[in-house]
This record gives sequence, structure tokens and C-alpha cells, in this order.
Amino acid sequence: MSGSDVVITGLGAITPFGVGAAAVRQALLERRTAFASSAPTMDAMPPLEPFLSARVAESAASTVLGKKGLRAVNPESQLFIAAAQLALREAGVDSAHLDPTHIGLFAGTVRGGLDEYLRYHIESLVWGMHRVSATRGPNTGFNAPASHGSIRLKLQAANMTLSSRTAASLDAISQGADFIRKGRARFILAGGIETFSYAAADALHADGQVPSGPPRPYDAQRGRPVPGEGAVVLLLETRENAQARGAKILATVGAWSTAFEPAIRGASVAAAGVRSLKGALSREGIEAKGIGAIFSSAAGSVETDAAEAQALGEVFGPALSETPLCAVKGTAGEWDGASGALQALAAVQTLAEGVLPPTAGTESVDPALPRMRIPKEPLAGTYQRALVHVLDPSGRSSTLILRGAEG
Repeated sequence: MSGSDVVITGLGAITPFGVGAAAVRQALLERRTAFASSAPTMDAMPPLEPFLSARVAESAASTVLGKKGLRAVNPESQLFIAAAQLALREAGVDSAHLDPTHIGLFAGTVRGGLDEYLRYHIESLVWGMHRVSATRGPNTGFNAPASHGSIRLKLQAANMTLSSRTAASLDAISQGADFIRKGRARFILAGGIETFSYAAADALHADGQVPSGPPRPYDAQRGRPVPGEGAVVLLLETRENAQARGAKILATVGAWSTAFEPAIRGASVAAAGVRSLKGALSREGIEAKGIGAIFSSAAGSVETDAAEAQALGEVFGPALSETPLCAVKGTAGEWDGASGALQALAAVQTLAEGVLPPTAGTESVDPALPRMRIPKEPLAGTYQRALVHVLDPSGRSSTLILRGAEG
């Protein structure tokens, strides 16, 4: 298997738009958001003032997995396992009938297990250790979703959790593809999971970062990102393996590059974007004009949107005004560690179906930014390559190029 093309044959998603990747696709095409005023709660902690966010229905995971065996599994892990199961189903793979050493699971997350960690300690302090169940211990780490997923789905080839800020799930997909290329697994389930936790909501209140309205990526009137949550998982395998079992190939995984520049100032953040963008294009062996569509990480932040636009402008030059761009967070909100997987999902669907989704919330692009082409309606076209770019305000950036099914 070493050196073979890595392809994507399955997509799974549990999101504020419903169960399945098709629900995400429809919402993006319609610019239909799921934002509502709400706030997470936690026993023995003061209630938080509700604000705008995009939340997943509490029953979403159980509609896929049923309720048996989920009591000791935290919400993040339930959503991630359900998304992984959906990806397997779409690809026509039954993990129960595979050699478990042939399939692995890679997850990207920033806050996985954080609320369980807080709840574990709060309950022990408020009510005493006799009220704390030892079965909840495994839910308190970042690696809980990947670990629970591997146990439930009986996967033994590999288990990895990445927490590289908003680049985490895109890095998980890219690392998973490298794992396949090296012949270390037959299949890798890779993606991301994030829930809008009590701790995250409390931090936004404390930092004065509560959004006052819907996100407006790159818009002249943009303010702050709006938090969201969800799980997205892609199934990766070699082209030869997919063809041998008659699977439908959705897209091909191309070059990946990552970079980091300390976020001392906006220019440093933009420099990280430039490095990862140039690195991916160089490894792909193409110029920027060879990209058919861009899936950016803009979420409506004044500073980070500007830094990403600056990086794209420096690398793409005049081609940026001609290359259509989609910022999915205008519809879905900021998913932190799961954002890259959401962007990749949208890119795969665009390559497979030939229609780029519009960007919700962007009405008038900030004239101070480089000129960009951001469609307000679905845009049909022949898309051979899509570029997925993540830029985190910390100065972390990752870029992944995806190709069409034929590679």
C-alpha cells in the first residue's frame, strides 16, 4: 500500500443541522443557520446568561447508536462515535467483520472531556468523593472520543488525538492519510469533535467575547465568531483498496502543510498562513491558479479574518479575485478543533457534486481586505482541486489540498 493514492469513501456528521453529511450540505447550500440563544449548564455551578450559539440536538447520537452502553460515555464521545459509524455505513464498511488491526481512528479536538473533568472535581469538592463514579474517569481527557470510539467500534490499527487548536481535525485527516500511505492501516477514520461546553461559555463571558449577532466572515461589519459544535468523520483508504471492494470514491487527499508563528501581532499570524499555503501548493506541484475553490476558516473575527485574507492575498495574488471562496463558519459557527473537518467535508461534497456553497452572513466584503470572490448563491462548476485552509489566532495554520475522485 505504501505510496498509493489516499481517497475518501465515507462521510459522517452529527451537527446542529441534523444527522448525516447530507444535512450539512443542504444547510450550506441554503445559507440556513442553526443559531439560537442558549447556554450550557452544570450542576453546582451558577447558570450562565444565554447567548447565540449553534447546538446539536441531545438525541442526535442515540438515533445512530441506540441508547445501550452510552451511560458511561461523555457527550463528545457519543457524537464522535456516531459520526464515525455514519462514515463507515456510507462507505459500505462493517468494522465488526474486519480484522481490527486494519482500521484506526484519529480525532481532533480542543475541549474534549473538559466539562467532564470540571464536573468530576466539582462534585468531589461539593458532595464528596463517594458521589463520584470511577467509570467517569476515562471521560475526563482530551483523548476520550478517540478512545471510546476505538473501544466501541473495535479498532486496533491506530488511535490518535490531536489538539492543535482549530487546525486539530484537519491535522487528524492529514496525519491519517500519511498513515495510510505508509501502509500502516487499511482504513483510517479521521475527523473532529467539539461541543459547546460550560467551561467554554464561561470563558467567553469572562473575556467579554460573547457574540452580539450572527457571524459575518470577511464582512465590513463583522464582529465576533459565534460558537458551534458538532462531529465530522471521513473514512480514508487507498485507491486500490476502494476499487477492489467496489466503493464509490468521493475525493482524493492531496498535499498537506502546517506552520506556526507566535501570535505576537497580526502579521505573525498571517505569516503562518503564508507558510502553510505555500508549503501545500509546493508539495502538490501546482501554482495557486490551479486551485478551483477555497474553503477558508474565516469566522467573523475582525483580526483573524484579516490575517487569513492577507495570507491568501499574498499567496494567490490576482488569482484570489477569480477563485471562489466558501467560509462555512458563516453557516455553522466556530467549531474550534472540529472546524477543519467541517471545512474538509464541504470541500469533498463540492468536488463530488460540482456545486460550491455560498457563504452565509457575508453581504459586503471589507474593502480593506484583498479582493475575494465570495458567492452569495450556489456556484456550479468543474472543480478539480479544493484548498482547505485553517488559521488559528494563536499563529497555527494548516492547509490541505483535496482533488476530485479521479485524482
